[in-house]
Amino acid sequence: MAEISRRRAEIFLLVEEKAENFFVLNMFVRIIRMRARKRLSNRNVGPKYRMIDRIPKQVEHLNDLIALNDVDCLDNLRMTRDAFARLCYLLKHIGGLLDSRYVSLSEKVALFLFVLAHHKKNRVVRFDFKRSGQTVSRHFHDVLNAVLRLHTLLLVTPQPVEDNCTNPIWKWFKGCLGALDGTYIKVMVT
Repeated sequence: MAEISRRRAEIFLLVEEKAENFFVLNMFVRIIRMRARKRLSNRNVGPKYRMIDRIPKQVEHLNDLIALNDVDCLDNLRMTRDAFARLCYLLKHIGGLLDSRYVSLSEKVALFLFVLAHHKKNRVVRFDFKRSGQTVSRHFHDVLNAVLRLHTLLLVTPQPVEDNCTNPIWKWFKGCLGALDGTYIKVMVT
C-alpha cells in the first residue's frame, strides 16, 4: 500500500513537472508571437513623431519674430519688442495667462498677434509655428480670453469734446460724441 501511494506521488510529481514545462513553453510561444505581431505592425507605420526634432525650429521662428530687432517685430506682430514684452507682462500678471507644457507665454502671444495682424488662417499659422492646428486654436483662445479679462484696463470710454475746447484738431467735433460711437450724427444741410 505504501508502495502504491509512493508510486502515485511520483506520477503526480512527473505530471506536475510536465505541466509546468508546458506552461513555460506556452508563455515563450506567446511572447514570440506578440513580438512578431508588433514587428509586423510597426512596418506599416511611418516615422514616429518626436518633439525634440521640432523644438529648434519653433525657437528659431519665435526668435525671427521677436528677438532680432524692432523692425522685424513691428512688421510681423505690429508692435515693438518693448510693447510686446509689456503686453506679455499684463497678460501673465493680470490676465492670468501661463506657460503651458510645450508652448511659452511669449509664443502664445506672438501666435495670437500674428493671426490678428495678418489675418492668417489656422493652417498657415500651424505651418509657420510648427504646431498642430489644435494647439494653435487652443492657445489662440487662451490668449483671447486673457485679453478679454483685461478689457477694463485696455478699453477706454470716450469723453465728449467740450464746448470750450481750443485744440484746433478737436474743436470742430463739439457735441459729436454720438458720431464717434456710431449712434448719433448731428448734420446740418446747407
